[in-house]
Amino acid sequence: MLNAICAVLLSCKPAATNEASEAKTHADWSHVRLYGHAFSNEEFTEDEYQFIAEKMPIFTIEKRHAHKVHGPAKSEEATLISARKIKALNPDAKTLFYWNCDLIYAPLYESLKNLEEEQPTWVRESRFKKLKAVAKNGYNFAEQGAQDFWVKTASDIANDPAVGGVFVDASSKAALNGQLEIVHKLMDELPGLVLYNGYRIKPHDKTFYGGPETLKHADGVFVEAFLSGPAKTAEAASMLIDGLLEIPEDKHIICNGLIDGYGSNGSHEFSLAAYFIVANKNTYYRFGKGHHFNNEYMTYWHDDFAKKIGKPTGKASKEGLTYKRSFEFVDVTLDLENQKATLDWK
Repeated sequence: MLNAICAVLLSCKPAATNEASEAKTHADWSHVRLYGHAFSNEEFTEDEYQFIAEKMPIFTIEKRHAHKVHGPAKSEEATLISARKIKALNPDAKTLFYWNCDLIYAPLYESLKNLEEEQPTWVRESRFKKLKAVAKNGYNFAEQGAQDFWVKTASDIANDPAVGGVFVDASSKAALNGQLEIVHKLMDELPGLVLYNGYRIKPHDKTFYGGPETLKHADGVFVEAFLSGPAKTAEAASMLIDGLLEIPEDKHIICNGLIDGYGSNGSHEFSLAAYFIVANKNTYYRFGKGHHFNNEYMTYWHDDFAKKIGKPTGKASKEGLTYKRSFEFVDVTLDLENQKATLDWK
């Protein structure tokens, strides 16, 4: 049984500069910085809200949140309600609105419910067949109206005082559909802290979907496949880590470790070690499985999350496929080839 997993937790984008700077008040080296990303079928309980507010300074409300309470097409309303509750408990919290930059989740949002019928030229058929039940179509950003609608809908939510910004999903899908350059322009127009799902390895040409070129248009990147998915071999994991080590200090990195990721072997130590290797002063960590809050993984707490880390003595060193890095209170070794990691707490 997994013995430890994490709970829920900008150079071309001047509109988000102030928000990004404010978020740095969360970023110190005293302990592991946790990021949360989840939805609940019903609602978060009072204890869960308290957990989120205390442990996760940045928290994304995933689509379809509280659909059994507010209705199936009420993601906007549910986000605002939950963000206000979190903000009341922690005024410094940044709750993000989930917004997909490729797929139209018509059954899950009030703003999208009739879009396909009312604005057919803004829509194109999705190539991702397995998602047809909830997103049979995608945006056609060749139409200026679709671009304006996408930015305005997200901005209307993100400009609420309780909401801290926008989580932009599916940059890899936008790239596959030839729309990522347009999405970059749209991300520049979003208010607040803007994170996007990216740095997903393209195995064939050893580059990234939503890599450095996309990060220029956001405050940070959510690395969903952090030592998982296409980064599930030693060589691919090394490529990902090397890429993350190149990210500037002022950008946020969200390391989304998975319980079945490369080298995890039922323990959080390997994934947490990788987080320490790439961490800058704006790096956050999540470890678990899926985005559904109502499961045993989302509120699990590990003692390592409260241990003192202290400032790093420098960047990570690399020899072959082994990385090492030292902090004031912990020495870290990550051996990708042999899938071993050590955290030597001082």
